[in-house]
Amino acid sequence: MSIDLFQPFRVGAAACRIQTRTLVRTPVELMTMALVPLQILGILAVIRAAGRPDLEVVAVVAPGLMATWQNALYVVGDLVTKDRDSGRLEMLAAARAPYFTYLLGRTAAVSGYSVVVFALSLALGGFVLGVPVTVDTLPLTALMVVATATATGCVGILLAVFFVRTHNPHTYQNALGYPIFILGGVLVPIDVYPDWLEALGHLVYLSWAADLLRSLLIGEIPSNWWAAVVVVLGTALVAGGLGSWVISRAVDRLRVEGAFDGI
Repeated sequence: MSIDLFQPFRVGAAACRIQTRTLVRTPVELMTMALVPLQILGILAVIRAAGRPDLEVVAVVAPGLMATWQNALYVVGDLVTKDRDSGRLEMLAAARAPYFTYLLGRTAAVSGYSVVVFALSLALGGFVLGVPVTVDTLPLTALMVVATATATGCVGILLAVFFVRTHNPHTYQNALGYPIFILGGVLVPIDVYPDWLEALGHLVYLSWAADLLRSLLIGEIPSNWWAAVVVVLGTALVAGGLGSWVISRAVDRLRVEGAFDGI
């Protein structure tokens, strides 16, 4: 029997198209995009009232990163649960293609949507509301946005396996919102925190992404910019690899015992 080397790519692409159509046809899952203008206006109003024009770039970066994390929590985090509740999980587990490949394809669509939301935040903040940003560092900025969306999607897959084993995943989804925004330096740069909290913030990959994106958008390229890229891409590799292993174990158990377990 011949081996179809391109099957994973076809499965992933098909899953990506499915998730793209789902996003377009489900307005509630596009809520993060609708909230971007309000978030920019709110953050910008506070910063300008405080007389801190040096922090106005936060109003551009924060809504994009917040949307990226929320998409991972509420869209990617619900994928396995929705497959189980709709009865698709058993059929997908019985298919020849790995379930993780299908899941990765759907996650790719969500990550792509997160990139679009970040671009919207940049356009509204920089070109409509007058936040001083530069496009001179656009290639590196684009790389960091894509890398962050990819890493967050991989973290979302890992969370999806955990959420499917809970009776009320929304409790955990709500609890993982603002604490990550704070520790990840999304709303406030972590260098203004107390030393112990700043140290904790460095353990969250979003803090590295947020710091670099803020610097890039004001035209500064830090000498250690590569460290942020390594941390974010490393997070993607670790979360993706661990997610693949956990999903494979859970699907194997489903095939043998007829029960899905996330560990």
